[in-house]
Amino acid sequence: MRFNFQSLSYLAFAGLILFSSCKKDEETPVVKPKTAFTTTKTDTLWNIAGAKKGAYDLVGMVNKGSSDADGDKDMVNTTDPSMVGVAGKSFVKEFTAKNSTKFYSVGSSFNFDGAYKEMVDSVYKANTASATSTASGILPNNTYIANLRGVAGNYAIVKIVKIQDDGDFGPGKNNDYIVFTYKK
Repeated sequence: MRFNFQSLSYLAFAGLILFSSCKKDEETPVVKPKTAFTTTKTDTLWNIAGAKKGAYDLVGMVNKGSSDADGDKDMVNTTDPSMVGVAGKSFVKEFTAKNSTKFYSVGSSFNFDGAYKEMVDSVYKANTASATSTASGILPNNTYIANLRGVAGNYAIVKIVKIQDDGDFGPGKNNDYIVFTYKK
């Protein structure tokens, strides 16, 4: 069908008003930004009862030893050196913060690779009451949102990659570790 624009002009000129059926403008969805995490690193948290550094600074991105300041220790293995050698107590598979960092477990099905800052912020804010300073019962693929040192909007996502418990304990031993990857 072809429109005759001359006829249309004539109708408009004659004072006739033409209506067309149209819907009210629909709301345009707001596209929220997806800010990527800029740093990804894999590192190791060692058995605190062993000779290697059993604490980690997620902000400075370095291992910390027992003599380092607690304020920089976002993850510390909780093995009690006085319990080493007691059956079943050689390596505790958990970590705690010695500062105000809190962890919220998002389980093993969390999309670590596709995570972005706004999503992590939303998940953490919705679950702040469940966040704790200690991550216990950890297993490979478990993922945690860490609110770093209590600073709003300052997060790292920590995914457990591997846990090595060699079952060996005593002086010069305790070479157990937790390998983790994190984004921040």
